[in-house]
Amino acid sequence: MSATGLTGTSAPARNVDSTAGREPSLPMQLLRWMSVERGTMNRVFRGERSSDHDACPGTFPVLFSAESVLTRSTVSARMGSLPREDVIGEFTDLFQDACRRKDPEVMLESALWVYSSPRNFDPAVVGGLMPMGSEGQGASACQGSVVLMGGPPELRGTQLDGTIEMLGPGDDHYEFLLQVWKLFMDRDAGSERACLFRIG
Repeated sequence: MSATGLTGTSAPARNVDSTAGREPSLPMQLLRWMSVERGTMNRVFRGERSSDHDACPGTFPVLFSAESVLTRSTVSARMGSLPREDVIGEFTDLFQDACRRKDPEVMLESALWVYSSPRNFDPAVVGGLMPMGSEGQGASACQGSVVLMGGPPELRGTQLDGTIEMLGPGDDHYEFLLQVWKLFMDRDAGSERACLFRIG
């Protein structure tokens, strides 16, 4: 696996820690950048929301491709942090409860509880919602790559290689992403599916 800029030149940092026994992970700068501070969250929950994915704090635009899942060779999307498997259900329930209560302070505190620390997230996975029609029928994981088009300036243009999978209702990652959408956008998502990208 390599970190490659859009021009084809090698980036100075690699995406996998070469130390024996270490799992592949996202660049540390990106993990830190995805942690959101109180000021950003305050602006979101004061009613300064947008109608698109740009309003979700901690997300960044990417271009990605995967031959067997996507109907087009390159697709643009917004991706963001996904919780570790041992806490994702708890965080989904927390967001669902906050949305049901419709109290901006509760929504703010719930979002801060989850997004303020990179330790809450799986360091090798990002995900986002995709409109129906952006993917093929198959849902099995396949090899693919993601090029970072946003996030920390020093990482823009970096290519990450791994696996891409489209997920639907009933999957933990999908259910979490739906609640994130509802929390930040203050409305239900449409007919999206979830796209999961895992480094390695």
